[in-house]
Amino acid sequence: MAGKKISVRLKGTHEDNEHVRLSDFITQLRFLSDALVQTDYLVSGDEKRSTYFRVVDLKHSSPATVVLESVPLLGEPDRSVTIVSRFFSSIKQIQESQDVPLGVGRPLLEALRGLSAGLRKNIRELVISTDDQSVEIDRLLEAKIAKILETEETAEGSISGVLETINVHNKA
Repeated sequence: MAGKKISVRLKGTHEDNEHVRLSDFITQLRFLSDALVQTDYLVSGDEKRSTYFRVVDLKHSSPATVVLESVPLLGEPDRSVTIVSRFFSSIKQIQESQDVPLGVGRPLLEALRGLSAGLRKNIRELVISTDDQSVEIDRLLEAKIAKILETEETAEGSISGVLETINVHNKA
């Protein structure tokens, strides 16, 4: 069973001597954070966070490694182990299946796609692990997620009624 800690190992390109560029490092961690928040929402069944993740270890030796620990928010039940386990099982479901994974929503898929999209630029390797599980995020994951997301159906139709208000200012 997964623990409460997640290790994230990043390698930059050979041109950068496997060092990770700051902007890419921040982007990857932001997508990872988004994916973990979305997993929290799935586990709790609510759009309210029950945990936060804190950095408990950080190493620069090649490869760069960040260790995150899941911590329950004050007054919330401790779902840390379940969230970490669900995060890994969601990625593995996507990697091993051609179908839309059960219980994995679009926001989580988009966060995971963003995580794997970083491999097109200056990140050569991204491995996420916990005590007993490890997944390598690769470009194939991005392709699978893109295929899953494009399977949404659209249909022409009409709707009748009265439009009471419309606001087209300030990106509304």
